[in-house]
Amino acid sequence: MTIGQTQIAVTVLLLASSHLFTLSSGNASETLAEKITRLQQLEEHCEKVSAVPLRVGESCTAQLTDYFNAEPIWNMDTLIVYVDGKRTMHTRSLNERAFFLRFSAADFSMGEVPRWRDVFDGRHERRLAVASIVSKKPECEHLSKRGAISQELASRCEARELFKYATYLNACTTSNERMMFFLEPIVQVGLSRYALARKNMLTQIAASEERGNGWQLVEKYLLTLWLTEQCKMFRFTQLTEPDSQPRTGVVTYTIQELMERVRPTHDIAMSIAARAGDPWAIQSYCQNELHTDPSYWKSLFELNPLLFHRWMAGIGYSTLNKEDRALHALNAYSAEKQLSPSIELDDYLSQFHLKTEDIDGAMNLLDWSFTDERWRNLLKYPWE
Repeated sequence: MTIGQTQIAVTVLLLASSHLFTLSSGNASETLAEKITRLQQLEEHCEKVSAVPLRVGESCTAQLTDYFNAEPIWNMDTLIVYVDGKRTMHTRSLNERAFFLRFSAADFSMGEVPRWRDVFDGRHERRLAVASIVSKKPECEHLSKRGAISQELASRCEARELFKYATYLNACTTSNERMMFFLEPIVQVGLSRYALARKNMLTQIAASEERGNGWQLVEKYLLTLWLTEQCKMFRFTQLTEPDSQPRTGVVTYTIQELMERVRPTHDIAMSIAARAGDPWAIQSYCQNELHTDPSYWKSLFELNPLLFHRWMAGIGYSTLNKEDRALHALNAYSAEKQLSPSIELDDYLSQFHLKTEDIDGAMNLLDWSFTDERWRNLLKYPWE
C-alpha cells in the first residue's frame, strides 16, 4: 500500500480465483487525564520511530496494537477536527450508519460491543472463504436485499463472521481515505490539516470536556496510522459478479476507486449479517430508506425498539413529516436520558435536524416513560 500526500494508492493482491481479491475507552477505569497522557506518550513515540506517510515504525505499531485492541470499533466513525476555531466533522466511510445516525450510549450499553481485536484476530483468511460460500446460499443471499430480521439464520449464515468481514472492509478503506484527509496540505500555512489542527488544539479548546474532544483528534490519527498498517496487504472476496475478467498479480487503485469497488461487497455482507440477527450487525447496519423494506423495520421495532425510534427520528423524512419524526425522537430521548442523564433535549434533537419548537405541543410527553403504551397509539410507523 502506498500513501501519498494528496492521494492514496492502495495495493490489492489479486489471487487466481474467480472472485478472491486479495473516546469510549476500552479501559473503563481509566480517567480522561490518564487517557490523554497515554495518547501523548504514544504520539511522541510514533513521531520518533516513524516517517509518516511512508513508514510506521514497528515499535509504534506494537504499542498502538496494545492500545487499540480493546477499543470499541464504533469510536472510529465520527471524527471531529478543530481548525481556526471551526468544528468540522468527517464521517465518510463505506458504512454510513454514523452519517445518518451517530453512535451513542444506547449502542454501547447493549452489553459486549465489537472491539478491534474481534476484527483483526488472525482469522481473515477463513472469512474470505466463509463470505464467498455463505453469500451464495439461497436462504442467506435473499437477506442482502430485503426482509425481516431472522435470528434463526444467524448460525447458518455465519452472521458474526460476515459482520467482522464487512467491518474489516470498512476499516481498511475508511482509514486510508481518512489518512488522505489528515495529510491534505493547507497551502496558506504550509501544514497538513492534521498538523494545523493539532497545533491549535489546546490553545483553542479550553473547557475540560472540549479538551477531551480535542484529544480525540490525536486518538483518531493514531488509530488511522494503526489501521493502515493492519491493512497494508488488503485482501477481499468480491461478493458481486466482477465487471471484467479477473486478473492476477498486484493491482493498484486510488482509494476512491477501491471504495467504489468494495462498497457492494461490504453492503451485502453487512445486510446478510444484520437480517440474520447478529446484534453487532443490527446496531451497525445502515438501511436508510423506509418505504423499500417495511418488514425489516417492523422486525427491528420488535427486537430493538430504541434503535428503531432513533432511526425513525433521523431518516423518517422519506415517509414521516417533521412532527412525527419529532415524536419518535422524544420517545427515544426518554430512554437515552436514563443512560446519559446529562444529555440536553436541544442537543439530542439537533442530531436529527430537529428543534424544540418542533415538539412545542408535546412537551408534556416528557413525563411518559419509554415503554408507556400511549406511545403506540400516538406514533406513526412505516408499515402502516
